[in-house]
Amino acid sequence: LHASKLLPNAAVICGYARSKKTDESFRKGIRGYLKGNAAEVDRFLARCYYRVGQYHVAEHLGNALRSLRDIPGIPQRERENRMFYMAIPPSRFHAVGKIVKEAGMSATGWNRIVVEKPFGKDTESCRELSEGLKQLFREDQLYRIDHYLGKPGVKAIANLVQNNPLISGILSGDRVESVLINWEEDIGTEGRGGYFDQFGIIRDIAQNHLMQILTLFAMETPDVKEGGEAWRNAKVEVLKKISPIRTRDTVVGQYQGYLEDKGVPPDSKTPTFALMKLRIDTPRWRSTPFFLRCGKALKDRLCDVVIKLRPSPSSRPIASNLIRIRVQPNPALAIRLIADDGKERWVETPVSRGATIGGAYATLLWEVIRGERGSFVRYDELQLAWGIFTPLLHALEKCPDVVQYRYQRTYMPCSPCANCSSFHNNRRGSSGPDTALQVLRSCLGIERLNAGVPRSKL
Repeated sequence: LHASKLLPNAAVICGYARSKKTDESFRKGIRGYLKGNAAEVDRFLARCYYRVGQYHVAEHLGNALRSLRDIPGIPQRERENRMFYMAIPPSRFHAVGKIVKEAGMSATGWNRIVVEKPFGKDTESCRELSEGLKQLFREDQLYRIDHYLGKPGVKAIANLVQNNPLISGILSGDRVESVLINWEEDIGTEGRGGYFDQFGIIRDIAQNHLMQILTLFAMETPDVKEGGEAWRNAKVEVLKKISPIRTRDTVVGQYQGYLEDKGVPPDSKTPTFALMKLRIDTPRWRSTPFFLRCGKALKDRLCDVVIKLRPSPSSRPIASNLIRIRVQPNPALAIRLIADDGKERWVETPVSRGATIGGAYATLLWEVIRGERGSFVRYDELQLAWGIFTPLLHALEKCPDVVQYRYQRTYMPCSPCANCSSFHNNRRGSSGPDTALQVLRSCLGIERLNAGVPRSKL
């Protein structure tokens, strides 16, 4: 935002935490993550300050904010707007929100509170977190951020299915046999196992990222005249029509070697892979099953939506047409066609120009500054999403065992120099549990989601 000249000259960024740091040590810690010419980096760091304070002491926060007004060279304004970004554990939301309410709110401008996921671990914990924040702030002041909603590929999904009759005209149950929303990562937890084990792949990826993609894909066309709230209303209407996911419609697994990662309990049953089937009980989608698939230590690093079309009455018994919307990397629309010789042909076109002001977080923070709420998660949307997953999560916690799937790791010398002392982790992931692969074959007719797509496009 700074490099794009979108921040006002008087804008100040202040880190606030308990750790003992100075302005200079804070800037030094940030500098290594910044890209751009040195002069521009220095100008950005000149905006950055740090204040020490306790999370539960309102006086500390009040003193910190007052001290920022006395910084030489920062022009004073009659209207002072404040964004509070809570990059803290959810257990701290209420305590920090309380001191923000007591001593941090601007009396002359807007106040906006940004909170990071996870927004709880199930329906009840989500309700407790949300009720605590609702006691302090209005809903229009809360911005629950899911960075996936800032990705160009995710934003492109809504545009593709809403503004292109060629695509939207065939997106209904009478034309679509099944839909798969897929997220893969070709690495394991890699030292973050202790944190990941608290949540698992369903809470970490499916309940938020994949459900956001599903609602954008399946929602009815909102009235653009109503702005961002119309989009959020349309997403909520989709969630209302989804019943809780059943264990019999779920395949979960854990990659081999997960238990060896730092901080993972030796008896952990936490899934690192999940494939789930659900249905949307609307006239348009009632006859079409949707599948959510997410996993670590798989073969690729990607996120996409794969749509299998129903065969036409006159079609030969060969592979079906597929439409693939790739969210990342390199957002694109690919269509698998069947040529007259019976062979498959993929036709692909980009669907996004990419981020124009930086990454997903920069896009979303700019929307916070402008007061645009369409890309943020509303309370009722959050509760409905947790309601779909909570019974399944509680049932899985009682399961006595978890299916293992292959994840082979070998260490090879850095090429092209065979004598190089550096070694790279050469990971060989899989397609997940065998049962999930069988579902993938039967529902989509393919073993790998990128089959036939040139590797240069991934």
